[in-house]
Amino acid sequence: MDKELLIVQSIIKSIKISGNLPVYSLLVGIFLVRFMYVGTLSIAPDEAYYWDWSRDLSFGYFDHPPMVAWLIYLSTKLFGDTLRGIKFMAIAASFFATLFSLRLAQKFVSRTSSLLLFIVLSNSVIIYGIGCFVAVPDIPMVLFWSMGLLFAFKFFFEGSRSSWIYLGLTMGMGLLSKYIFVLFIISLIIFLLCFKKYRHFLRSIRLYGALLIAFIVFFPNIVWNSRHHWTAVLFQFHHGLGPNAFPRFDFLGEYLTGQIGVLSIFPFIVLILALVNELKNISRSPKKGFLILFYSVPFLFFAISSLQKRVEANWASPAYISGLVLVPVFWKPRAPRAKGYRNYLLFFQQASRVLP
Repeated sequence: MDKELLIVQSIIKSIKISGNLPVYSLLVGIFLVRFMYVGTLSIAPDEAYYWDWSRDLSFGYFDHPPMVAWLIYLSTKLFGDTLRGIKFMAIAASFFATLFSLRLAQKFVSRTSSLLLFIVLSNSVIIYGIGCFVAVPDIPMVLFWSMGLLFAFKFFFEGSRSSWIYLGLTMGMGLLSKYIFVLFIISLIIFLLCFKKYRHFLRSIRLYGALLIAFIVFFPNIVWNSRHHWTAVLFQFHHGLGPNAFPRFDFLGEYLTGQIGVLSIFPFIVLILALVNELKNISRSPKKGFLILFYSVPFLFFAISSLQKRVEANWASPAYISGLVLVPVFWKPRAPRAKGYRNYLLFFQQASRVLP
């Protein structure tokens, strides 16, 4: 137990709590509750599958890249082949994903109530709240997507001279987590094409340097696939695209209702309100357009895919990272300043006005 406490303390010390004590205290508190609770859960069938991978490390496996196995290997080395050892990578990755997403949200809002709302939503929606207890490839993908968003923001909007290096590393690690991370790179390119002010980055040596770093990091998995008849890539391709007739509106309906299910109804409604409101001014606000595009591209990609093939609800999970950042941005000018819970009804009165 002493070893476990030392590991937890080192993770908590890795963040700076001086900026906003209530916000970071809530974030740390959520992590500690999850850490104490995770050891009481049973192992899911998928986790047992990936745990078995971790006992035979490789640069690739039958249906996914290797990151989930690597992280389970590290966490079992820390805590042993126990339930906490297998699942710790999931709650740790969720903690850092929320932390990096919080850093991104702070680029848009600074009010404590808005940031607390973001922390609560990010950790209570079903897809992240419950999903963080299961060690599957989606968890590291969400972590590196969150990191990539922050580094891309710093690179494009703040002129950070080193962010392109971290962006490249993050994209490479994301591709090693799940192949659909390629949608992150596609979203990034679409953003640059859509906003004229930032198209000069398409000629930036640093951007191509980031892509080169991502390719180098991902290259071992390419080699593994080439030596195994492209097993993993072909499996995912056929898994995501099927021979069914086009269009299948019943599959689209399942996809859309599934998205409400994985978010839960309240976060879904608030997210739609935020999205509709910000779409009105997207051309005048590239920073908000950045968030919207990184939400829209994966969401719409899987919506279109669902017209031919049944899409699992969790596949669009990276879309909600930037999507949920939009919520405190939307909340900020509408959140009531007066005390008393009844005043928060004013938020929904004002929010409803954004709908046609």
